[in-house]
Amino acid sequence: VNLPDPRGPNTVRAPYDTMYADGEVPIPVSLKRTPEQIPAWGKPAGVTPAQLRKLMRNYYGMVKCIDDNVGRILAELRERKLLDRTIIVFTADHGLAVGSHGLLGKQSVYEHAMGCPLIIAGPGIPEGSSSALTYLYDLMPSLLDAAGVDIPEGVDGHSLRPGWQRKAERVRDSLYLTYENKMRAVTDGRWKLIRYPPIDHEQLFDLEADPDELVNLVEHPTQESNRTRLFGLMERHHALVGDPHPLVVDKPRRNRKADLTGRKRKPDRSQPDWIKKKYFADQKAPKPNLLFIMVDDLGPEWISACGGNFETPNIDRIADEGTRFVNAYSMPKCTPTRATLLTGQYPFRHGWVNHWDVPRWGAGCHFDPEHNPSWPQALKSVGYRTAIAGKWQLNDFRVQPD
Repeated sequence: VNLPDPRGPNTVRAPYDTMYADGEVPIPVSLKRTPEQIPAWGKPAGVTPAQLRKLMRNYYGMVKCIDDNVGRILAELRERKLLDRTIIVFTADHGLAVGSHGLLGKQSVYEHAMGCPLIIAGPGIPEGSSSALTYLYDLMPSLLDAAGVDIPEGVDGHSLRPGWQRKAERVRDSLYLTYENKMRAVTDGRWKLIRYPPIDHEQLFDLEADPDELVNLVEHPTQESNRTRLFGLMERHHALVGDPHPLVVDKPRRNRKADLTGRKRKPDRSQPDWIKKKYFADQKAPKPNLLFIMVDDLGPEWISACGGNFETPNIDRIADEGTRFVNAYSMPKCTPTRATLLTGQYPFRHGWVNHWDVPRWGAGCHFDPEHNPSWPQALKSVGYRTAIAGKWQLNDFRVQPD
């Protein structure tokens, strides 16, 4: 299920359109920034606190509408007695600046653009949180792992299952973040180096001391070896994922089914519970259902369970009963993120590196299952029934209904 909000142009139906007309809107501390804290092409056109207050009231309404609809989904699962055997994932394709660093969009590698909420709940997943560095392509191997399905070759992501089982604190030691050919970043969870190759500009942030990414330490005399270490990590990731864009350019712009043999049997999905309990009590639990909910343009700071001051009780329930990954990232572009989610591959691996809305623009483009194997395909191949709804943009269902 992919809900197409909250995103511009920030329109929402009644009563959500006026629900927060008088609500308080927090102003990001990084709205007041110095010129060197933001690249030249990202300078805002006079973003003001007054503009944000007017803009965010409808954004709050959209988030509330999303939370209410998540509540409807959970209620339906509860009514059908499916909730206790369904793994639920809640995430977003990426975050949104909404004023941070004086920006309104998502086209940056700052935490507010690359960061996304990631909550996984269901059977076998304890409540709590994990600080493991994760990228949304980790969801493909994670869900296949949870379902007991083999993970295809060529997947870049790592299963998060050891993390929620508390068997491992880390998934990886560092993470590589990109936006078009303009920005590259690497983070080890605390330190983050951002590089803007077209203008040969860098930023170094201590995310522990400076979570709002305000103080650029790249030229601080005590950080030279740290910067060198992080740039080395960036170079290794750059080569590993097949990033075709150089980290250093030659001419930068300086303006910066019954079996009686005794073998193990599997219960048929249509058998009633009393048969399963009587004859299959010693068998493994049935494979879980998988429900994937993704929204559009929503950072974790707008989910109360993630520390936000906005009430999202239904999403919070998922968080309270599951594991929140507090360092989850993705590319701040719509279709590359969706291809990454489905394939478990980095954008440069699956080839969708730019936004292309197939149902609207077509031009022969589509998500090709022969070249882009996905986790829904893998699930379908072992007997799962799959369905998709909402904004996915990678195929025109009128042309490719399957």
